[in-house]
Amino acid sequence: MKFKDRSFHRKQRSHSDHQDPHPMANLHRELNRVVEQFGSIIPGLERSFHWASMDGDFRPHLDIREEDDHYRLSLELPGMESKDVSISIENNELHIHGEKEENSEKKEGTTWHRRERRFGRFERILELPADANQDEVGANFQAGVLTITIQKQQDPEPSVKKIDIDG
Repeated sequence: MKFKDRSFHRKQRSHSDHQDPHPMANLHRELNRVVEQFGSIIPGLERSFHWASMDGDFRPHLDIREEDDHYRLSLELPGMESKDVSISIENNELHIHGEKEENSEKKEGTTWHRRERRFGRFERILELPADANQDEVGANFQAGVLTITIQKQQDPEPSVKKIDIDG
């Protein structure tokens, strides 16, 4: 598997008056955590067990496509702008951070009957493939979709380092 997901699953902020909307929410969170952990071992597991979050976590959906000369990653970030997101490469990992702010307008006499939109901070960390050119990365944000393009290296440098032996 080329892009290994190194994101940490942690509780993130939803709306301020959030309570578990369903009695099975804790079980749901635990099953998501297990599926995410084993998803890196069994390819496709996370995708096959993906269901809507019940606990208020905000984790943008991610598509990764490989073409002959580059990789293209797309994250759905509806309601966000480019200023709400940061992208960096550290230790051969692509870090994508952001925060989707909640519209905290509260009107007297207003009662919420359903709140399905998610808010809060998110972090996606992906281990880059060996042929990713870390100096040739571009990003574009349009219509709520962040697109990151990573060019491939023509001849990736081997990751073997010879160690001299004393004596």
